[in-house]
Amino acid sequence: PRTFKAQDPNRGNFKAYKNLRTSYRDDPPAFNGRISIPGKPDVERHVTLWAAHSKTTGNLILSGPVTADAKAQWARLGKTAAPANDQVRHVTMKEGTEPFPVKPHHMVLFTNPNTEAKTPGKEAPPKMFGYFNPGGEDPVVVISAFERTDRNGNIMLSGPVEVHDPEKTYDQQLARKEGRDMASEDPDVSHLMPEKGTDRDRSADDGPSR
Repeated sequence: PRTFKAQDPNRGNFKAYKNLRTSYRDDPPAFNGRISIPGKPDVERHVTLWAAHSKTTGNLILSGPVTADAKAQWARLGKTAAPANDQVRHVTMKEGTEPFPVKPHHMVLFTNPNTEAKTPGKEAPPKMFGYFNPGGEDPVVVISAFERTDRNGNIMLSGPVEVHDPEKTYDQQLARKEGRDMASEDPDVSHLMPEKGTDRDRSADDGPSR
């Protein structure tokens, strides 16, 4: 991880750029980027994301590994056991459904089915949303990834990173932040979850094979 100028100690940042170097491997990642988490906004971790598609809806899913923190990296070099809290965490995608597992040091992003602005004059919701499990003592964080373009016109994703509220689905957490009433809204995003056992279910069961 490297350091950069902190913006808000209570919020992290996420940026991912389209991978334009595709000739060096048969299965190149779709995006490369970096992420920082709340409480440690001055430390960046590298992100590598591969693309997959939901067999149910065809919606894009991005997932892949994130650089571990220094403690975990030293543990791997010394072939010692991972930290006690370096374990799979679960997030609630929809009320009443089975929690979705996110492996430590992994990220998963889902296509947001609700991309129209809820309030006139305000920015539309993020194109993608998801979760990152930093491992160790750090809590799972939720990512709001907005569609952008870089200086050359290539697509990229960027947005804020906030601590995940385990009592809320993503839509409910977003609604609370925006002051919206969820009573008339459908927070169903379970259809975006990749099927377990598929090649691209990298953040759930198998993780990246590289």
